[in-house]
Amino acid sequence: MTGSVLRLINLAQNFRVKTILGLFLFLLVSINSFGQTDLGWKVLSKMEFEEEYNEEYGFDVPYPIFNEKVKALEGKLVVVEGYIIPLEVGDDHELLVLSKYPESTCFFCGMAGPETVIDILPTRKIKNRELNIQGKMKFKGILKLNKDNLDHMNYMLLKAEIVR
Repeated sequence: MTGSVLRLINLAQNFRVKTILGLFLFLLVSINSFGQTDLGWKVLSKMEFEEEYNEEYGFDVPYPIFNEKVKALEGKLVVVEGYIIPLEVGDDHELLVLSKYPESTCFFCGMAGPETVIDILPTRKIKNRELNIQGKMKFKGILKLNKDNLDHMNYMLLKAEIVR
């Protein structure tokens, strides 16, 4: 009987060690993504527009009406994935555009709307060698909703960093 009790105690101790180890590994993995939300294009694409006359341009401009889900994410750390559209010539990029679609079908080519692109404003200049022009890339940063500044997209990712 003593041998059985010792085996039960040993099993219980092993179970506790494995449970604690499992919790530790879970927390370690979770810390890497703590506090950030994966922002999908499905959420971003639910945008409506309202035409208003713009004095500077002298014609009606479609201004965005953001949905409640997107409004709740403004100012928060988010991750978004898409296709890079470089706007600057050269090796140092201070502004990029990330698109839901590849360049051939993106907003600038007339195949999609402004809800399918987001300005990427990185924390530092990004070199060409860091960009994957052929495939998708992920960025994390602070989501900013832009209703009034026509020099930028409706969605902006501030303090953006490449997610590897």
